[in-house]
Amino acid sequence: MLETRFALDRDGAEMLIERADRFDMEVDDVPALIEMMRHGQHAPDKERLLGMAYRVAAADGVVGEFESDLLWRLGRLLGFGDDKIDAVRSEFVASARPA
Repeated sequence: MLETRFALDRDGAEMLIERADRFDMEVDDVPALIEMMRHGQHAPDKERLLGMAYRVAAADGVVGEFESDLLWRLGRLLGFGDDKIDAVRSEFVASARPA
């Protein structure tokens, strides 16, 4: 998904994942991070972020109950209502299904 979405080659995608892993190890305050994302991004960017998370959750063909609850909570933290979260989920899970 990183290669396609961000036009990265395999090395670039791996470097981005490594950078994200390092960042994850440094961040202790997840609510503060989400608050920054909530106010620092435009709604379409937040929708795409939530949608990409749904695509990852649906990569195995199903979004489990735990995944669904976690992503619903993320959507609420990003400032979305239930209808918007459902719409994002429907759009991005459908596009993640194998052909």
